[in-house]
Amino acid sequence: IQLKNRPAEELIPVIKPMLGSGDSVTGRGFQLFIRTSPENLEQVRQMISQLDVAAQLLQISVFQGNDRDLRALGVEGSFNYQDRDSNVSIGKTGGGSRGADIHLSTRGASAGANILSTRGRLSDNPIHTLRITEGTQGYIETGQSIPYFSAGGGWFNGRPALIGGGIEYKDVTTGFYILPRVSGDQVILNVSPFKQSQSKTRGGDINTQSASTQITGKLGQWLSIGGITEQVQRSSSSIGTSHSTQSRNNESIWIKADLVR
Repeated sequence: IQLKNRPAEELIPVIKPMLGSGDSVTGRGFQLFIRTSPENLEQVRQMISQLDVAAQLLQISVFQGNDRDLRALGVEGSFNYQDRDSNVSIGKTGGGSRGADIHLSTRGASAGANILSTRGRLSDNPIHTLRITEGTQGYIETGQSIPYFSAGGGWFNGRPALIGGGIEYKDVTTGFYILPRVSGDQVILNVSPFKQSQSKTRGGDINTQSASTQITGKLGQWLSIGGITEQVQRSSSSIGTSHSTQSRNNESIWIKADLVR
């Protein structure tokens, strides 16, 4: 079977469940080789005709914020799913203000590229968008640059000492690689999130954590790929008195995929 738009390696995993125990499917490039009964082959051809369509251009929208930001954006209704690697909430966009307060940067966009590779400083746009072709991989990053003191070691008057030094900056980021695919009115997002944090033991050291998950939802709906919870406790004391305050900030990163007509 000659394919027009999708390579064989994309369609083989979808076709295999349709085959019997003695059937087989292989492929190379834009050709499929299927061994099955004539009746089943006709069903497979119908499935291929639905799948072998041109890759679609998607607009990916991203924002980071807390519950107050979500209400400001008018996100209402939800569907929740949770496993070891992800906590997914799907909401329906409603009317109202679009005044969320977020800060993002991206390793930006080049249409049709396999990996999007521009990089920018923090942006105060409420919602950041980029366009990528279905089946290509995008990279999105949020974070900040942190200062740290850098100095070299050496000897002075026969004794070990710090030589030179100054303030340098390193990026501490939370982001993800995203690869979208469309199936009907559903979008399947393969997401590989990572999180960096400043080491508590050595200044300038950056710890990195990463994972991989897949989330599915309808086109045009916001999908949460997890969040960041920050808890800060402050205390002070003087003779005869003591004070303690505690604050908590929950932020999530949300994605929405829309077809570009």
